[in-house]
This record gives sequence, C-alpha cells and structure tokens, in this order.
Amino acid sequence: MQQPKRGTPDFILLTLTVLLTGFGVLMVFSASSASASLKYDDALYFTKRQLLFAAAGLTAMLVLMNVPFQKWKKWFVPCFFLVVIMLVFVLFREPIKGARSWIQVGPFGVQPSEFAKLGVILYLAALIHRKGEKIRDFKTGLVPVMIIVGFTAGLILLQPDYGTAMVLVLTAAITIVAGGANLKHLFVLGTTFAVSIALTVWAYTMMTGEEGWGHRMDRFTAYLNPWADPTDTGYHIIQSLYAFGHGGLTGAGFGQGIQKLHYLPEAHNDFIFPIIGEEFGFIGSTLFLLCYLALIWRILLAGLRSTDTFGTLVAAGVAGMIAVQAMINIGGVTNTIPLTGVTLPLISYGGSSLLSTLAAIGIVLSISRENNRIKQT
Repeated sequence: MQQPKRGTPDFILLTLTVLLTGFGVLMVFSASSASASLKYDDALYFTKRQLLFAAAGLTAMLVLMNVPFQKWKKWFVPCFFLVVIMLVFVLFREPIKGARSWIQVGPFGVQPSEFAKLGVILYLAALIHRKGEKIRDFKTGLVPVMIIVGFTAGLILLQPDYGTAMVLVLTAAITIVAGGANLKHLFVLGTTFAVSIALTVWAYTMMTGEEGWGHRMDRFTAYLNPWADPTDTGYHIIQSLYAFGHGGLTGAGFGQGIQKLHYLPEAHNDFIFPIIGEEFGFIGSTLFLLCYLALIWRILLAGLRSTDTFGTLVAAGVAGMIAVQAMINIGGVTNTIPLTGVTLPLISYGGSSLLSTLAAIGIVLSISRENNRIKQT
C-alpha cells in the first residue's frame, strides 16, 4: 500500500484561525464605521482594508502550510537578516505619530517589528536545535542567544515601540525555556537585560527629549488611578471600563455599542476588546476567550506532537507570541496591567500584525501536517 506523501493539517486549528480572522473583520467594521464615516466619508474604509489584509494573510497561511517546515532550518538566516535590514531602514524614516515604525508601500504601511517576532522565533528555534544540550551552558549556549534577542529588541526600542519590544522579549524567553535553558541562568541574564533596557530608555529619552519615558510614567500613574486625571492620562482606560460596564452580562448587541462613537479613540486598534465586551457582554467575551485558548492549545499540541525539536520550538514560540500579546492587550484595556499599545492578534485592525500572525500559524499547520504524515505511516 502506497503511503501518503503529505499529512493533513490540523483541521481544528485551521478552522479556529479562519473563524477568529472573520470575527476580527466583523469587529473592525463595528468598531470603526462611525469614525471612518467622519474621517474618510466611508464607513467601510477600515473594513475593506482589513478584508484585503485578511485575504493576503490567509493566502500566505495556506502557502506556508504547504511548505515543509524543515526548510526554515536553512532559510532562517536570510529571513532574520531581511528583518534586521528593515528594522534599521525604518529608523531613517520620518516619524509617524512620534514613532519610526512604518515603511510606506504604496497606500499601505508595513511594520517590520511585527515580522521581527516571527523572524526571532525561527532564528532561536534553529539555533537552539543546533546547540542541543549546549543551550544549558551559560557562555556558549545562552549568551549568544540572548545577544540576538537583545540586538533585535534594541532596534525596536529605538523606533520607539516599547510594547512590541516587550512582546518579542517575552516570546523569546518562552522559546528559550522550551529549548531547555537553565532557568537560573535565564533569570539572572533576564533581570540584567531588563534593568539595562530600562536605563537605556531613560537615558535616551532624557538626552533626546523625545516622548518616551514621561509617557510611560503617565500610563503607569493612570493604571494606579485613572480617575485622578479622567480627561487626559486616564481617559482611555476609563472609557474602556465604561464599555465593559455597559455590556453587562449579555451585551448591547452587535453594532449597538456606544463607546466607539467617538468616546474611545482608535477603537478598532488596541481597544477592540472593550467593544467586544460592550456588544457581546461577559458571556460573549468569555466564549471569545475560550476560542483564543483553544487556538493557542492547538498550536502547542502541534509542537508537543512533533518529533523534530525545531518544530516543537517554533510552535512554542508562536503560541507564546499570540498568548503574550493577547494578555498584554487584554490586561491593558481592562486595567489589570499598565496600558501598552499592542494589537489583539487576528482581531485588531492592522495589516502587518494580521499577516505575520497568519504566516506564523501557517508554519504551525505545516508542522501538524508532518505530525499526521508520521502518524499515518
């Protein structure tokens, strides 16, 4: 009997990804239609762009799903250097809203830092796979890996984009821990790294006078007591909490939210989860989060089932990337942690975030195909 050449992908993971992407487009429409009508005289302005991003991202996912994931063991170096080149190039661009985070490609903007997260995951997974047990050695194992992470995070901090840098570092830490690094070594090096970054950011903003450190402190004080300055530093958090309060148990209904009507700025971006809470209530938000957890679990399961260490580490990194970013976003808008400007993966408006996330899931689906091929033999 002839054995199958390729296995089938994880259908549950594939379905959850498509459903969440579709739900994200619907929520972008609901959250942005009022502001888009006012700003662009087109209620579907952001929705049409998000649909285009979703179509491109799902296409990329399907393509990568059919590329054997082992090929990334050879391609990770050029991919990483391409990301580094884009991160350096963007620093010489004119600032947009105080940050040099975008490369303009026609009518669209590309955010290299979003793709840097996937680039670092592939680089670390390949490097740790090659090192094997040597990763537990401090000098020859962990330090070279952390240099790669620190260098990439430093380029992102220079934009400045503190939220994405935080997601990248935490995602890298999850990948490194999954690779078997000594936790004591990682804690010491991680603490030193965090203190060094904080001092560097403080020194940089003090010398250049650019917005940064003071803005971070404003967000921290707003986290402690947003009602101390309800019209300025605490405004976003207060409006976000109002949205959850208005949603109650069952929600106001799809499209019936009030906070998106010019009360909560940029509701289709970082603050899209409060709109979900307002329109679908506690029950709807809980179901949404359960779908999110199921997505992350299926990604982890693909890694756990992989017989290739590289595949295991890539899946762990992708699951960590999505989970960390979601927790930072949701924690910020619910005032559980200080607010940090990161998108909600697959849901928030943004082409670079959606493309990079779907591409990452495409690689995980390729891993699941190999797992099923081995299972069928």
